[in-house]
Amino acid sequence: MRATVLFLTTALIAVLAGAPAMADTAGCNKGENAMTKKLIILLARKPGTTVEQFKSYYETVHAPGARERMPALARAEYRRNYIPEEGRKGAPIDFDVVTEMIFASEAEYAQMQKERAAVAQWIAEDVAKFADPGKTRSYVADVCVSG
Repeated sequence: MRATVLFLTTALIAVLAGAPAMADTAGCNKGENAMTKKLIILLARKPGTTVEQFKSYYETVHAPGARERMPALARAEYRRNYIPEEGRKGAPIDFDVVTEMIFASEAEYAQMQKERAAVAQWIAEDVAKFADPGKTRSYVADVCVSG
């Protein structure tokens, strides 16, 4: 099965808004360019929550709690990319953070999905404390690194 590759560059917003992803290139799934799995989640603040409150809760409560409950996530690269005010120029966006969970393999991603299912209620309840669940969007990407 050929993988779809999502390159997260300055065109991130366009890609997530529906622009077609680029096709897999020869050699992407081999050797040092082996593909990994990435879960991308866009989260917006809960109405009435400041940027500081949102970031503080995510960093000090939610992210550590998720890593504790899901060992596969603890082994993954877990990034939260907050969009500062100066980064909101151009097309309007309705989210405050781009979360990336990068897994070393399909097996690690599958393991995290199993663990996530077991703690789905905790995730839903905790996210509702700081984010707007109605604006949450997630995407799965196959990552290929060149260079």
